[in-house]
Amino acid sequence: MGGVKRGSSQFNECMKWCGEMLWDKIVPNTDASIVGTVVQFSGIKALENSYTEDNDGWALDKSVGLKHYNVELAPQVVTADNNQTDKLFATNALDGNSQLFLALRDMSNDSFVTKLNNASHTPAVKNLSWQKRRVLVVITDDEWDINNERASLSESALEDGSLNESVGATARQDCINRVKKVYGKEGGAMNQMYAVIVTPSATKTESRKKVIGELCDDEDSHFFDLTEADFDSGMRNALEKISAKILADTQSTIL
Repeated sequence: MGGVKRGSSQFNECMKWCGEMLWDKIVPNTDASIVGTVVQFSGIKALENSYTEDNDGWALDKSVGLKHYNVELAPQVVTADNNQTDKLFATNALDGNSQLFLALRDMSNDSFVTKLNNASHTPAVKNLSWQKRRVLVVITDDEWDINNERASLSESALEDGSLNESVGATARQDCINRVKKVYGKEGGAMNQMYAVIVTPSATKTESRKKVIGELCDDEDSHFFDLTEADFDSGMRNALEKISAKILADTQSTIL
């Protein structure tokens, strides 16, 4: 929520960025059928372990009103006629501490993938061949670690003195594997995964290799890191380069 523009925040600018990616960059520059979804993740650490998978982000139940993440744009066909950039820009931020794992896990399960599939359609155009692909873009800060990275090993030792891997670390790795199967090349040769990481200062994230391996499907050029000081220019650069990579090879093939 660090201030970057008078009257707005980095969060609001990131939400606007998502709308610009869909309606300013992708839709006008391809004849493909586009299905888009935007999910705001935040997370409530104290309630992380009690979260029930596929509970639409609700930390407990709807009556309590606490959410780990919120689907701001449900999976839907995106066209020039349903531009929702302004609505995304006006989104209220959740109050939490970046439990990215919970959102990614639900976005990679059968229920959410089915919503994506049901929203998509292949236009019946004579002599045109279409191929489905998925693209995942994660925008977050340098504390992006999925499900308590710092507790990847339990403090209790086995009889032989070695350390047990914690349940959290196992769930974390399972989530990463699932995400790659849905949004990475394992799930489709043309699938793409990107990460945009905003750091407080010029000191770049120490987990660059991990980010690239886990959130970018091992594609170095799909990782963008920027500081709060160069937030505007860095986000604009990421928008231009990511959209260009997404658009490459997305045109229909004439048979």
